[in-house]
Amino acid sequence: SNPLTVYPEPIMDFATTAECFSDSAHFFDNSTIAFGSLSIWQWDFGDGTFSYEQNPAHLYSGPGTYTISLKVYSDAGCLDSLSKTLDVQPAPESNFSFTEICFNELTEFTDSSAISSGSIVSWDWFFDDGNSDTTQNSTNLYAQAGVYDVMLVVTSSFDCKDTLVVAVEVHPLPEPNFINAVNCVGQAINFLDSSVIASDSIVDWSWNFGNGFLSGNQNPSTNYSSDGVYTVKLITTSDFGCQDSLEKNITIDPNPVADFNNPDTCLNIISNFIDNSSVTSGIINSWLWKFGDGDTSSTQNPGHLYKSDSSFNVTLVISTNAGCNDTITKAVSIFPIPVAGFAEIESCRNEPVAFVDVSSIASGSIVNWNWDFGNGDTAQGQFPVYLFNGDGDQSVELIVESNFGCKDTFVDDIMIYRPPIAIISGLGDCENDGTEFIDASIETDGNIVKWNWDLGNGYKDTLQEFKYLFDTSGVFTIKLIVESDLGCKDTAQLKLTVNPSPDADFTLSDHIVYVDKIIQLLDASSGPPTSWFWNFGDSLDVDANSENTSILQNPDHWWYYPGVKNVLLVVYNQFGCLDSVIKDVIVKLDPGINTVITPGQGAGGRENTFLNVRGGSYIEFDLKVFNEWGEVIFKTTDPLQGWDGTYKGKFVPNGVYIYQYHVVRDDHQVFDGHGNVTVIR
Repeated sequence: SNPLTVYPEPIMDFATTAECFSDSAHFFDNSTIAFGSLSIWQWDFGDGTFSYEQNPAHLYSGPGTYTISLKVYSDAGCLDSLSKTLDVQPAPESNFSFTEICFNELTEFTDSSAISSGSIVSWDWFFDDGNSDTTQNSTNLYAQAGVYDVMLVVTSSFDCKDTLVVAVEVHPLPEPNFINAVNCVGQAINFLDSSVIASDSIVDWSWNFGNGFLSGNQNPSTNYSSDGVYTVKLITTSDFGCQDSLEKNITIDPNPVADFNNPDTCLNIISNFIDNSSVTSGIINSWLWKFGDGDTSSTQNPGHLYKSDSSFNVTLVISTNAGCNDTITKAVSIFPIPVAGFAEIESCRNEPVAFVDVSSIASGSIVNWNWDFGNGDTAQGQFPVYLFNGDGDQSVELIVESNFGCKDTFVDDIMIYRPPIAIISGLGDCENDGTEFIDASIETDGNIVKWNWDLGNGYKDTLQEFKYLFDTSGVFTIKLIVESDLGCKDTAQLKLTVNPSPDADFTLSDHIVYVDKIIQLLDASSGPPTSWFWNFGDSLDVDANSENTSILQNPDHWWYYPGVKNVLLVVYNQFGCLDSVIKDVIVKLDPGINTVITPGQGAGGRENTFLNVRGGSYIEFDLKVFNEWGEVIFKTTDPLQGWDGTYKGKFVPNGVYIYQYHVVRDDHQVFDGHGNVTVIR
């Protein structure tokens, strides 16, 4: 048989430490077993909660009597249980109030702790500054401001305790202080608050300046109407209401009185400023000048040169050894300097010079003009007129003065040029013959560039030299004005007598002229002429004894050669004035023809290139050429067209050919002819 093991049951026991509410109850298992081991613990805390730890802790939700049950299992599964009652006593609730105070005030602590049953029997205060107390309501005086963790421990009649720690603040006092830089009568004195506080913040400032004025500003200002010693008091208050005050004595010093002379001057002249400032006590030891143009000076009596004319606000700031100051501003006028000048002048001798003042001034006006012409002569006025005795460079000085007394000087050379000398030269004094007008003027300074002629009959010209044909005779006043490129002029004038001219003309005794035919040339001139000269156009001969010329009034003449003859007639009257006429006389030949032609030779070949009927002119014309068989190989009715030795576009062979012509001349004379013409190529 198998052996039977009987396992022992656990021997139950446990203990607890908790008796006060709000303290966790600690449970301690004291169970044992003969052999084997305990393996499971099941706690029932009597308030509906459980635990399976061996030694649990539990916080009850309220005071009262609770039945605690514990079941223990061995490793063999053997069970035992045990129940006990536990009284949980109510805990006191520590609480207190206190007064918030400023430093140096007593802090009061008032107990307000409570308990649901039983009573509180002791109070232990710890003030966090080394002090403590055991009375129910206590006080404490802190040695310095700050935040303290004050602790109150209360104990009930069941010996249950509660502790409360509360931060208690002792508010610091503000530390009032202020500064002020300069204390001068009549000037705004700025008080700068420099108060501090360890914590919190300063929210209120109360000032009493000792002059009857108060202020609640942090950084106020005030002024004092007289010098002396004044007590200024400042009370500062923090945002918690903590206050402190400070009193200081301040000395109010007298102000200086700034003043200076303000000289008005002309531009480019130094303005000298004189300080006239004063003070009742102390000394003036600082001067700051602001001249209104950006420049400054720190000397007492400065001189300043302005760079432009205007009105400048000059400011003087003075300071005393006590730091008191005064300021004064005065307007100083810097008058503009006039700018003297006159227009650039180039004039001519013996012409008055009109001076044109071009002086200017920015403001004000120019009231005086003083001219010096460099030769001892002077003039006043804005636009003088002066006649210089000489020529060349003349130095002229102009001094102008404004209504402010400001002056300027301008010196410039003006040039007086010599004018040209006008001289008229002329050739010819016959009507219709043409008069040559020639400028014979003499140039001096510059070059003559303009000529203005007036011939006294309404005709004007601007050429230097020209020829003019008077259409009437008479006495004319000729005037010439010459002008140089420098603008200088001169005038010349003379009387010119224009004599009448004859009018040349002639006719022929017969209008048809042929070689060797005598023709009479008939003078038809008017004027009347007193002498005649003819040239019959055979040559340019001017010899009166030549057969080509004549001095008769109505000469006879015949021509040896045909052509156009330019027949010239020159006639003279009693004044020696002449007139001429040229007419063309056409001298003609009887018909004639060449008997040899050389076709194709051109200008450089033989003389007769074409077969032509010479003479004429013809009003009818007919020319034919026949070969040896009587065949017509060329014909024409044009007197200007000749035979060129071709037939149907090709040159004919050398040989003898027959020509035949029938012509009627412009005098209606008929000519017929025929014969042989030899072609040689």
